[in-house]
Amino acid sequence: MSSSKGLGLKARDLTSLLPPSVGRFLFTRTDYRQAIEFDPVGTMMIPDLFDEYDRCWQAYITDSDKDLSRAFILSQTGKLPPKTPTFLPRFAYGKPHTIAERRTLGRLEQVKGSPLTDFENEVIKERLNFVFVWLSKYAPDDYRYQISLKAAGEINLSDQQWSFLNDLADIWQKADDPEKLQSEIFCWPKVKT
Repeated sequence: MSSSKGLGLKARDLTSLLPPSVGRFLFTRTDYRQAIEFDPVGTMMIPDLFDEYDRCWQAYITDSDKDLSRAFILSQTGKLPPKTPTFLPRFAYGKPHTIAERRTLGRLEQVKGSPLTDFENEVIKERLNFVFVWLSKYAPDDYRYQISLKAAGEINLSDQQWSFLNDLADIWQKADDPEKLQSEIFCWPKVKT
């Protein structure tokens, strides 16, 4: 964003992009002598900011890095969260409008390997709202998609394309984590003989 070019961000706009603690984190992690270059349009700036915030959160929990931990502490707007191990999925992993929030939370439990705590559920549900805003307004085109509202009979696909989609659905259902899903897709034969 550049105020000299008329591309500024108002404080009320920032609150629709980021939760208060992540917004404060943006200012806390930047040297006060530097201008803050924050241009979320078509970039990974928001997911990267959340990832850095989470890195500092983990440092706070584990007491592993005093500088990172201090940045996290200074960014909090309310009381500090507990210093208990907390599962924090990557921001870009969340896709709130895939099928349902419940399915996303179930998939994250599989990735974690155990049920989500009430606190983790609360954090993830809050983030899903911001993921939706990022995906709908700011994400690069590679991250945007839209589910077709047409019935299967209204879509003109070849038999080979339908076969591809059915095979992909099978792979999706069997994969228990994102890395395994990616590996299965890349190893999957593209052309059947």
